[in-house]
Amino acid sequence: MTIETAWPDIYLTEDSALNISVDQSPTAVTAFTFRRTSGEAVPLNASCRVNSLREFTQAMDPNAKGNYFNSLKYAFMQGGGPCYLIHKDEVAEEIGKYDDITLVVTAGIESDIFPWVEEMSQRSTPVFTLLNAPKNKISTNPAEVMKDYPAVTQAAAFHPWINVNGIDGLIPPSVAAAVAIAQTDRIRGVRKAPANVILNGAIPAFGITDDLQEQFNSGKALNIIREFSDEGTRVWGARTLDDYGDWRYIAVRRLFNSIARDVKRALRSLLFMPNSSLVWIRVKAAVDNYLDALWRCGALAGSTPKTSYFVEIGKDLTMTTEDINQVRMSVNVGIAPVRPAEFIVLSLTHQINNQMA
Repeated sequence: MTIETAWPDIYLTEDSALNISVDQSPTAVTAFTFRRTSGEAVPLNASCRVNSLREFTQAMDPNAKGNYFNSLKYAFMQGGGPCYLIHKDEVAEEIGKYDDITLVVTAGIESDIFPWVEEMSQRSTPVFTLLNAPKNKISTNPAEVMKDYPAVTQAAAFHPWINVNGIDGLIPPSVAAAVAIAQTDRIRGVRKAPANVILNGAIPAFGITDDLQEQFNSGKALNIIREFSDEGTRVWGARTLDDYGDWRYIAVRRLFNSIARDVKRALRSLLFMPNSSLVWIRVKAAVDNYLDALWRCGALAGSTPKTSYFVEIGKDLTMTTEDINQVRMSVNVGIAPVRPAEFIVLSLTHQINNQMA
């Protein structure tokens, strides 16, 4: 707006424009849990953030050795980025402090953490947890092997443990899964299932057959790490511990987590803003643009944006007069995620041409 200046004075202008944008945040910021046990190296502080292998080494006891140290060493060797080192008894509290954590890795056999896995899955901004199967070779009885694991969509379990070139001792499969997720997110995005990913320098402690994997591929699924001749060692499964609908897929669950986190972070700037139609229009436009970008990169199903997602906000649509009077703003977001192709069926036809003699 042009200001007309008629005499010497201080002139004020007001800009009512409200700029809102929803940006994609990092999706593989990991918290590696540890416990203090005899002979096991742990961080010098109760919890801390490290950005590189050098910082991690500095944060550890000078005589560091053992499973936890080897696990983080492997993660950084495979291109791991910033992460947090957190004591297992302080996970819930620490995640509340750091809103950028998206993954929790139990770097060892820690069945005593199952209760807080269920608790964290109920958080308004949940994180995804990677768990380990028993260190020994699993039996052919899935119900017995998986009975203590929580049936939640916000966690997945992996097997077997792995040997890594140049590292003594076995590395937990949850750490290998974290490596696969970080690589997949960096190259393809959170929408891609973190499976069929090569684990360089890794060899499973046990060989798993097709028949055995099939038994653990439903219900509380156990994702298998397998070695294939001439193809290397690969994470060969990407299912959660809940077999309900689309939530059985790690990629779908983590995509929803990512969207919820990004939208929530963007809308935080609207707290205490007028709950009016002008704001609602800008909110809808910002979330629409964000979801449209996801659709264009192949994260959402549907041939058009209209069939891939919707954003609803407004009086008598998502809010009543009473909601507005109670200073509540409600936004409904729906998306159609792309599911991973777990099974590819080939139909081969052998056509014989009969020729007359």
